[in-house]
Amino acid sequence: MELPSVVPSRYRVVEAVVIVGIALAFFALLLGFLRVLFPAGPGLREVVTREGPLPAAGMAEPTARDPAHASGSPKSSQEVAAGEVAAVLVRTTNTVKHRAADEISWSGVRPGERFRDRDAVQTFDNSTARLRFTEGNVLDMSPNSLVVIQRVQPDPVRRETPSKLVMVDGELRGTVSTHDRTAAVEVALPGGVVRVRSATRDRAGAQFKISMTEDHASTVAVYRGVAELDANGRTLQVNEDFVSTVRSNGETTAPVRLPARPKPVEPARDRTYSYRDQPQQIRFAWTAPAPVDGYHLVIARDPDFDDVVSDARVRTPEFRHNNLKHGTYYWRVSGIADAREGAYSNPARLIVVRDRNPPALNVHFPSKTRGSDAYTLTGRTEPGARVSVGGHRIPVTAAGSFQHSLRLGPGSTVIVVEAVDQAGNVAYRSELVNANF
Repeated sequence: MELPSVVPSRYRVVEAVVIVGIALAFFALLLGFLRVLFPAGPGLREVVTREGPLPAAGMAEPTARDPAHASGSPKSSQEVAAGEVAAVLVRTTNTVKHRAADEISWSGVRPGERFRDRDAVQTFDNSTARLRFTEGNVLDMSPNSLVVIQRVQPDPVRRETPSKLVMVDGELRGTVSTHDRTAAVEVALPGGVVRVRSATRDRAGAQFKISMTEDHASTVAVYRGVAELDANGRTLQVNEDFVSTVRSNGETTAPVRLPARPKPVEPARDRTYSYRDQPQQIRFAWTAPAPVDGYHLVIARDPDFDDVVSDARVRTPEFRHNNLKHGTYYWRVSGIADAREGAYSNPARLIVVRDRNPPALNVHFPSKTRGSDAYTLTGRTEPGARVSVGGHRIPVTAAGSFQHSLRLGPGSTVIVVEAVDQAGNVAYRSELVNANF
């Protein structure tokens, strides 16, 4: 009779350890999946405390998204305001995410997305976003920025209707609408609140930039208009072309003048560059307002600088680009001094054309038989082309016309005229001349 084998206790311990290890590994994979599905981010409770406490756990604040409103029950004015659209996403580059006030997860967004009270918008590395508020104000979010939209509330004291938001991190550039005299932008910062509006009697919209450092100090630069910075119970006015900093404890610095705007020099406005196969090197140059530490150059395919092809910071007042392909481009530059960036220069335009067609070349040759050695030819080519006769370059007018005299030798002579355009395309004309003298 065969007795059942007895498993030693040490094997049972090993088996239990293996089972526990497998369970822990499965749990770790599950946590990783949940983190991907629900990315971590700053809690809205932390960044909207100025708007009052959030609803208790399990008691979601009613909004326009809440299906409970479909029951037909009357809405309070506060509920209506909470559901109104405060801003619309106009454009994005690369990854931009959004978290609604009544949700816990972040999700990707596309242009056209509408944001309401306490919705959060975040950009990441190499990504940007443009928000347009209902008042017509525009806000550009730089990479690694986070803001929380707030509902629009008219200010009867200042007679303004500001677009409101909380800035948590990053860098913002804003423009106040020129269509509404009551328009303004109000941004809550760690150390205070800044309101930006157009200057009195100024029909142009205000322009500003707010940058936040790692220690949550905020730098407010005003390029056009005026800003009021409220911190520690005091109001500091920052005028056009000035900058001030507010620290997280509410301390502010006296406004300091920004660097002057550079003036574009090269390329000349609306200059055209041509190439045949490979784009040519284009030099950008501008005046150097002193004193500055460097410059910020931006090249884009559109006058609003939405489609940026180059964003460079350089130390000298020039920059060379080797890969601008066929199209129309716009560029602007600003000066930087002690980390204070001044206003951009007025945009300048240039045109790059891919040209594989030979230049037009019309040459008038005298009679083919000559009784003397004197010979003069005339012609016309496209403006900017180089002309050579017999391998020797000759002068060409700005309109493309030329004239050249040469001496013939006895007998037959082949005269070759060559035109080369800016892209390197070549056109030839030739004539066989017999000289009898």
